[in-house]
Amino acid sequence: MQRSALSRFSPFNWIVRQPRFERWLQKRGPLAPPFRIAYRQVYILPTRFGIIFAILLTAMLLGALNYNNNAALLLAFMLATAAQLSTFRTWRNLSGLDVGTIHTKPVFVGDQALFRLNLYERQGFERPILELDSGRQDINDTGINLSLAAEQSGMLEIPVQTSRRGWLECPRLRLSTIYPLGLFRAWSWIHPQQRCLVYPQLLDNPPPLPSPSTGDGKRNLQPEPDADFAGLREYRPGDHLKEIAWKATARMNKLISREEPPTAYSELLFKLPQTGSQDIEQALRILASWVVLAEQRGFRYGLSLPAVELTPDTGAGHRHQCLRALALWQN
Repeated sequence: MQRSALSRFSPFNWIVRQPRFERWLQKRGPLAPPFRIAYRQVYILPTRFGIIFAILLTAMLLGALNYNNNAALLLAFMLATAAQLSTFRTWRNLSGLDVGTIHTKPVFVGDQALFRLNLYERQGFERPILELDSGRQDINDTGINLSLAAEQSGMLEIPVQTSRRGWLECPRLRLSTIYPLGLFRAWSWIHPQQRCLVYPQLLDNPPPLPSPSTGDGKRNLQPEPDADFAGLREYRPGDHLKEIAWKATARMNKLISREEPPTAYSELLFKLPQTGSQDIEQALRILASWVVLAEQRGFRYGLSLPAVELTPDTGAGHRHQCLRALALWQN
């Protein structure tokens, strides 16, 4: 779906970016969900097609008056009445709609953050062709639309591309509709006050994990090459050389690694100097990749950064805490 003329109209975009306009919007009611769209929070203007329709209708009316053509006059007044009635139907398509909370999940740099907006229809009206966009040229949010039946709920997603770690603020959203005739566009602003946590980018080929250590700080003994293991698997980038099953590799003519069962005393403590990188952002990417690898392999792992100390543990919650610390860490 193409962007409306409203979003391309530069004076309009200039006005809505002004702090005075923002304060005026705040006075007209809540913008942060959850809330119900009231009549004071619905704005309506003609679309480009509506403006062309008005010009043609005016020309038709002038021609009918000039030639005293009653049939043309009747047609012009009927079309004008239909256009006038469509303004109420367009306005009602948004008024009274319940806007729920916005949800999102943490992502890694380079992935798309999805801001999910829930809409609820509780007044018994059908609400077709609801569109959601941010009005920003750097976000590809065209074609995000939804139609709700009476007493139905739905969800719309705004994808935002991530380029750096840390908090990503959800942009101000515009819920709009051109139903039923496309002559007018009604819209309402939504200020989510929601943000998405962006983890450091994962590396395709990170350095091997540092050697595990016991709880007293001594290095854990590595198993002998011919020790009994639970099984074999294909080599994954980041596997240590001592994990490679060389006999199986020679037989199968490709790299095979041992699937070593994690032990209760095996612990990894990740630190910045272990990455060997002078670039802080690259070092954080390596640490994030190690956290994901250690969690996949079942090791107990921790994180030690200046002003941040996470003791070795395992699980989805611990993984999130480590990645969150890496995402928000400031040098």
